[in-house]
Amino acid sequence: MYILFDTQTAVIDLKAAGFEDAQAQAIVAVIKNAQVELATKRDLNEAVVGLKNELQLISLKIMGLYAFIALVAVGVAKLVFVP
Repeated sequence: MYILFDTQTAVIDLKAAGFEDAQAQAIVAVIKNAQVELATKRDLNEAVVGLKNELQLISLKIMGLYAFIALVAVGVAKLVFVP
């Protein structure tokens, strides 16, 4: 997700702070290109919600496996211990 970034104003501000034009342009380009890697708080919250949903699904599957194992154990016990 891109964050609004006024590159022209950034270059002007950097030049006013003492950077040469080429340096200011390079710094702004690096910041602009780095935006691809940024995640917003909203992005992170959406990822957390997705992970929580996946964990709930896995938990339900594990409970289903426990129930299946319990049924198998009861069946085996009946076969082994019933005269």
